[in-house]
Amino acid sequence: MVQVYVSRRNFTSGLLGLGALSLPGVALAVLDPKLKHGVATLPIESFSPESPYERYVNDMQPYAFDSELWGYVVGRLWRHFELTKAIWAGEWAMGHLFVQWRNYDNNDSRIKLARIGQKMSLKFKSIYPEHVGGYFWHAMHVGLEGLARGPLNALNMVPRYMADLTEANERDPNYYYAMGTLGIAKMYLKLPSPPVSLGNPESGFDYLERCRAAQEGHFAQWHLTKAEALIQKGDKQAAIREIDTIRTTVKPRNGIEGYIYDVTLHDAQLMKARLLDGTYSKYWDPLLERAQSGL
Repeated sequence: MVQVYVSRRNFTSGLLGLGALSLPGVALAVLDPKLKHGVATLPIESFSPESPYERYVNDMQPYAFDSELWGYVVGRLWRHFELTKAIWAGEWAMGHLFVQWRNYDNNDSRIKLARIGQKMSLKFKSIYPEHVGGYFWHAMHVGLEGLARGPLNALNMVPRYMADLTEANERDPNYYYAMGTLGIAKMYLKLPSPPVSLGNPESGFDYLERCRAAQEGHFAQWHLTKAEALIQKGDKQAAIREIDTIRTTVKPRNGIEGYIYDVTLHDAQLMKARLLDGTYSKYWDPLLERAQSGL
């Protein structure tokens, strides 16, 4: 059984602070004193990805960059899912685990978290086999494990990633801002070209266009991925212009858009700095950096 707790002392023993998350079953952790306020007492609805942007700023953002506090949020949501089988709680937990993944810059910890996400999504899928969420989030956490391993060390994971994303897109191509399509776009942009792997910048551009309507102007990650695609086309100046417009072009409306906007502002500046100093490589990804607020 995978168990991760919120207490600081457990971090040093290799557990990753996901607030009493257990698979399978429920294990309750003893709360750290500072969790008795704020994140522990906020209504669980406060952490909805669909909550207004202002709620992200007031309720979510103060905790989103703290691995201990956000781990408790994920554990609290997953515990609610296990007790009630509420689809929304499972989806939020699987999605918010990505936020927790970005709170680490140690690849071993990230691999462990990604594998926890895979177990969560498989359990979700076993309960709701027809729901798109199990397939989508399993693909996302397989992709996060591959990213932590490095593209050249995770080529054997590509078929599994593609199979789940393809299944998710067949079930609902617009699920979660058509992020399945954006995931395929990034894969084509990041991977080595055949015969080593499936990398194909033109296909990456094609898939990027397919999710434009769902993401442009609201989902900042789309704009940063577009900048990466422009780099692949050899137009560094156009990529920098795209990066520079993110702060004023993107208008987040809710919690998930707010978090993605917040971290992407910082990620975009990291990418711009690498472009300007010549250290950018397509095998580097801003997601590999520990998340920081850009607001």
